[in-house]
Amino acid sequence: MPITRKQFELEIDSKIEEWMKKIYTFLAEHKDVAFGRRELWETLCGESEERRAWDTALSKLVEMGAVERRAIRGIDYHSYGPFPLEV
Repeated sequence: MPITRKQFELEIDSKIEEWMKKIYTFLAEHKDVAFGRRELWETLCGESEERRAWDTALSKLVEMGAVERRAIRGIDYHSYGPFPLEV
């Protein structure tokens, strides 16, 4: 199945892009708080079998600056980032 040029450049597929949009939208709606990785997963995914795609999506968002990550007392927290998502 073909992927878009943008997906090719970001090294993602449609499923990862879908997760990126879900994560970004959620964090954009909660700009004043940061979520631990596990808490973010449980809030958005629950029992989803797509953990690998979700992990990649979150990592790509951090890499792009659309999501910020900070380690606080051994826990990675994620928050809405300074750069808008352009996928």
